[in-house]
Amino acid sequence: MELCMSTVYEFMEKFVAGTLGKKTKEGRWSVKRDGDVESLVYQPTRNGKPILLFNNNFIGEKPVTELFAYRLPDGTALVNGNVLQHIGRGQSRWDGDAIIREHEWMEQFGAMLFPFTLFEETGTNVRDFTWVVKPVAEHVNVLNPSWPHNEPTLRHFSGACVFQIAGDYYLYDLDRKELDEHKIFNPFVVKLPKPVCSIEEAYDALMPDEVREALQNNVAVTRQGEFFFIRHSSDYPLRKPLTDEERQILRYPPSRAGFGFEKLSSFVLLRDDTAPFEPEEELTEDMKLFQASALKYRDVVEKALRVCPHTISIGRNTTHTAEFGALDGQGVAFVSGRIVHSGRQHGTLHLDGWWKVVLNNAVASFTIQGNVD
Repeated sequence: MELCMSTVYEFMEKFVAGTLGKKTKEGRWSVKRDGDVESLVYQPTRNGKPILLFNNNFIGEKPVTELFAYRLPDGTALVNGNVLQHIGRGQSRWDGDAIIREHEWMEQFGAMLFPFTLFEETGTNVRDFTWVVKPVAEHVNVLNPSWPHNEPTLRHFSGACVFQIAGDYYLYDLDRKELDEHKIFNPFVVKLPKPVCSIEEAYDALMPDEVREALQNNVAVTRQGEFFFIRHSSDYPLRKPLTDEERQILRYPPSRAGFGFEKLSSFVLLRDDTAPFEPEEELTEDMKLFQASALKYRDVVEKALRVCPHTISIGRNTTHTAEFGALDGQGVAFVSGRIVHSGRQHGTLHLDGWWKVVLNNAVASFTIQGNVD
């Protein structure tokens, strides 16, 4: 007998309101209590039987469950903003029942959407969660590559919000620049450097003073993800990169073969033939001549990589790449040309002239795993 949807609605509404009493189950929906935190979970089935976990190619004994919502001691109800595997808009339902199609159902009862993967990514616990600014759900125009002609389509988003976990403040939002300019749906979470009371304060806390000062002085500023770019000059901004002698050294590198020595068997490229001898190796006079040239060449190469324009990665552990870039003596990056963020979520920038790279003030940034509303 198919479960009546109005009964499911009533069960969910009472879960959010905290009025279920002793009732903990309705069809495949159930409530699990861990102290004063309640979880709403769903158990999918296939051919009327529970789906079981697979472990090392053997069917396990524990049925699959989907975590759908939390209810916290203060009455806060959070519904999982990550699109789930067996329930949720556009997802396959192995048992064929029309159960939950939209997260908005829970929003009708006062629950707030929130991607639960963030608790894992931030190493935090839902028990320590409190709202600072609650989200207001919205629909945004985004490009869907799988849609015919790649036309923008309306997509639900839970809305920008600020929350606190164990005393730390976080901002959750879409990258509005990417949404406005490229129709890219790019949600992000950042840990803020200080407490805030509004979305505006959160964004203000992320802006470095150097960027704010540039804007006040009408200096051009643009942004890609967590990086600001401040217009610096039309010409290459650093000192003359290399002397004529250093350019000659790069053009005509020393080689072991050129000095009459054998290349190491693992070296197959010309640049590998420039490797100096090991420090503990006893050198002949001829070897010392090559060693001096090899060490000087290595120093010039390292210098060239610091100060000569070349393709560089911006920041640490990022996939932002500048077509041309160089570092000054303090490690500050200056970039020009195409700025690309490969793999995810940011449109390519085209920077004319040279721009200084400034990282935002976020204490930490988190990539949200899985699809989210």
